[in-house]
Amino acid sequence: VEELKKKVEGDKETFVKDENWGLVKQVVSVITKQKIQKLNKTYATLSFADIVKLSNLKDEKEAESRIADMIEDGDISAVISIKDRMVTFSEPAKEDE
Repeated sequence: VEELKKKVEGDKETFVKDENWGLVKQVVSVITKQKIQKLNKTYATLSFADIVKLSNLKDEKEAESRIADMIEDGDISAVISIKDRMVTFSEPAKEDE
C-alpha cells in the first residue's frame, strides 16, 4: 500500500489532468479498507499504533477515523476503546437464511 501511495502521489498531476484523481483516491481507499478487514480475521484486539503499522496509515487519528467509519458502514464488527487506544474486533452476527 505504501508503494502504491507513493506512486499515486508521484503521478498526481497526470491523474488530475486526465480527470482520474477521484477514482485513484477511491482505489487507494478500498485497498486500505481491505487491509483493515484482513486484520479483523487475524487479530482479536489491536492498538491504533499497530493498525497504523499494519495498514500503512498516516497516524493513529486516521486509524481511529477509518475504523469508526468502517464500523458505522457495517464493513467490520468492532468496538473502539478511546481510553486504551485499542480496537477489539468481533465476528459479525450470522444472519438467518
